[in-house]
Amino acid sequence: MEKGEEWSEPIPSAAAEQARRAARSGTKLDTMLRRYATGDRVLGDFIMDEADRFPSDVLRAVLRAQGPQVDRLMAAVATEYMNELARMRRSPSQRLAERVQRLVAGDSPADVGDLGYAFDAWHLGMIVKGGEAEAGVRALAAGARRPLAVPDVERLLSTDATGSASLAVGEPRSGLDGWRLTHREAQAAQEVILRKPQRLTRARDVILLAAVLRDDALAKSLLETYLAPLEGHGDSGAVLRETLRAYFSAGLNAATAAAALAVDRHTVQRRLRKVEEALGRLLPDCHAELVVALGLEELEAEAEGDGPPPVD
Repeated sequence: MEKGEEWSEPIPSAAAEQARRAARSGTKLDTMLRRYATGDRVLGDFIMDEADRFPSDVLRAVLRAQGPQVDRLMAAVATEYMNELARMRRSPSQRLAERVQRLVAGDSPADVGDLGYAFDAWHLGMIVKGGEAEAGVRALAAGARRPLAVPDVERLLSTDATGSASLAVGEPRSGLDGWRLTHREAQAAQEVILRKPQRLTRARDVILLAAVLRDDALAKSLLETYLAPLEGHGDSGAVLRETLRAYFSAGLNAATAAAALAVDRHTVQRRLRKVEEALGRLLPDCHAELVVALGLEELEAEAEGDGPPPVD
C-alpha cells in the first residue's frame, strides 16, 4: 500500500507456497479466499481506527491503494492454487516428462536416483518422428557403459523395428552433462527433420544449419549474401548452385563433381570461378556459409513441396 495502487511486484513467496499447500491439503479455493477477504476487512478496520492520525488526502490514497492490491493478491494466490491442482491431476508419466524436460534444460536437482536411469553412463540422445519405434529406440538409447556408436542406430534403422520413423540423433556423451548435451543436439537435428524428414539425421551434420533455422533474420541474410549474387553470371543461378552442391558432396573434388553432373572438369572449374567472382571471395573462405545457405534453400523447397531446387 505504501507503493501505491500501481505497484506490481510479485506476491510474497510465502503466500504462493501457502496457496499450493492449500491445494495439496484439499482446502477449497473459496475457503482460502474468504480468509484473505477477512484479513482485508481487519486491515480496513485498523486503517479506520487510525484515520484521525493522518491527513484526509493521505487516508484517501491509502484506501484507494488497498482495494486493487488486495484484488491482485487474491488473483495471484488463486492462480497458484489452480496451477498446483492442475499439476496434481497430471499423470505420473506427464510429471516425469516435465521433470526430465527441466533436467535437460539445466535444472540441478538434489537427487536423480529415483528416475531409474544411469546418468553416470554413456548416452545417445534421440528424437523419433513418426513410425512405431519407441521400444527399439528405448532399448538402444538406454544408458550404457560404452559409447553407443551411430552405426548401431543405422543397423536399427535397417530393420523393421523403427517402421517409417525419422530419427534425430545427438552424439555419444557421458555423465549428466553429456546426457543434457546429446539431447540438446538431438533437438537441434529435429529442427531439420521437421522440414525434411529422412531416416537418420545426425546433429554433427546439421548443427550449423539448425542454429541458423532458429533465427529468421540470419537465415535470410545467408541466402541474400551467398546465393542471391549467383544470379546473372552467365550460367543460371540454379546451375551454379547445383554445381556447388555436387562439388561439396564430392569432397571439393572437381573431377568427381563433373562426373556426377555429366559435364567435364573444366566446366565445373569455370562455374566455380564464376561463383567466386560473384561473391568476391574464394570458396575455401566461405565454404561453411555456402553449405548452410544451400541447405536452407533445400529445406525451403522441401517445405513448399517443390523438392530439391531444379537445374535450368
